[in-house]
Amino acid sequence: MRETVKLYYELRKIWIWTLLAIITIIAISSMVFNIGSWYQAKHTFDSHFDAHHYYEIRDYAQTLLSKNKRKQAAKVTNILSDTQGFHFVTNSKVRYVSKNAELAFYILTISPDSAYRNVSYKEVVSSLPETFSEYRHRVLRYYVSANGSNGKDVVQYSDDSPDFVVSGLPTSKQIYLPDTPRFSKDSGPFNKEGFYTHTFIFKQPMGAGPVVLSILIGAIFFLLDQIHWINPYMLQRSKDGRYLALAKSLCWFVIPGLLSCFYALVEFVLKGFLVPSAFANSDYGAMFSGLLVVLTLGLSLAGFGLLIDSFIGTIFGKIYTAIVSMFALALFISTAHMLGSGLSRQWHLNMKPFLNFVDDAFSANGNGFSWVELLIALLMLALAFFWYKKYSYDTDSSYVRMPKLKKPFFCFVVLLAVWDFILPLPLAAWTPSNAYFQSGQISSIVWWLAWGIGITLFTAWLIFKKPFKFRFLSKKNGKQ
Repeated sequence: MRETVKLYYELRKIWIWTLLAIITIIAISSMVFNIGSWYQAKHTFDSHFDAHHYYEIRDYAQTLLSKNKRKQAAKVTNILSDTQGFHFVTNSKVRYVSKNAELAFYILTISPDSAYRNVSYKEVVSSLPETFSEYRHRVLRYYVSANGSNGKDVVQYSDDSPDFVVSGLPTSKQIYLPDTPRFSKDSGPFNKEGFYTHTFIFKQPMGAGPVVLSILIGAIFFLLDQIHWINPYMLQRSKDGRYLALAKSLCWFVIPGLLSCFYALVEFVLKGFLVPSAFANSDYGAMFSGLLVVLTLGLSLAGFGLLIDSFIGTIFGKIYTAIVSMFALALFISTAHMLGSGLSRQWHLNMKPFLNFVDDAFSANGNGFSWVELLIALLMLALAFFWYKKYSYDTDSSYVRMPKLKKPFFCFVVLLAVWDFILPLPLAAWTPSNAYFQSGQISSIVWWLAWGIGITLFTAWLIFKKPFKFRFLSKKNGKQ
């Protein structure tokens, strides 16, 4: 095993170090940008906002609660709900406008992306803090807990629309602040010359991006190794396909993934030291939980890729299977929800455990660590390495590497097609709230069935007939 790793490293060391360098550059850039953006936002806030102005606008907001000010209050809520026509978007020039728009801007500095449709003005006003110091803290708060909402904060940012939700973890926050041109002699955001809105994004060191990037690049090199001479060259020396798969997984998945998580941890620690604790309440337990989620995600993606690589032979077949599998998985989850909803509605069965299991197994809700997902990832890896034991580069020209598994795999494809394409049709009439075809148009049903039948027949042709090959890229096995 050690010799196999050394041999593969020597063959691909330039590209491996290039990937590690890319991950390092991304990590350092993220550290500088994320920590620097907070200090830039702090400077911008202190340059434009003051306590006197805040209390003045807050008192004005309170006056609109009276009955004779309902029209004025409605203007504020209309501004907040009109996301398409709203003036305060990033890098746009804003001139002094009415107090209603000014009040709306103050609210949006706390939470620019919250949904304000069908929200009463009283709820909107209650979101404004009582003190200026609390308002400053709310705007510049670096970490916002995904589970930290008290249910009373209408404009609590990433509780409703986070960039990446992980249960119990801080989530990314985005704020808009005014940026007065340097040549302006007037202070404050609402001067006659106006100002530009500027976006600040406080990202969290999840490490998911570099992990996914490394797996994507690793998958590309898995394909390139098969197209060229590396696979047969190494297989002649290791005599075991598992050693070859382990060596490549170590170089492309394991080391880059661990390095990404290490940089994420360093960034998290640096924020705890550099950003004042009042604004960044670092929870290291939550951080490690987040890294565990990212590692599980990486393990699942790597297991999925290795399973396809060990079972499917041709390059076209691998790409086709990966794309169709993602599509089929999404339909599988959707059909499972439709079935659970229908059984709950028609037969009054408690299907919540079943639906929770489906979401937990395939991370449909993208929320938190899942033992089921980890178990499935480990099962995919175990099955992949079991098939790698029988790997031979002679099977690279076959869609299914093992002839004995062609018929069972075809039966699996047919059953999955029935679940994904046939079962939703009666379920759509059974559970209209979750229907694919609420319009009931025959053309939609025909096209839906045509897609299902077409994919199934094409997959069957790949399984039992000679599939496509990239002949113009292929080289003779063993030729260096």
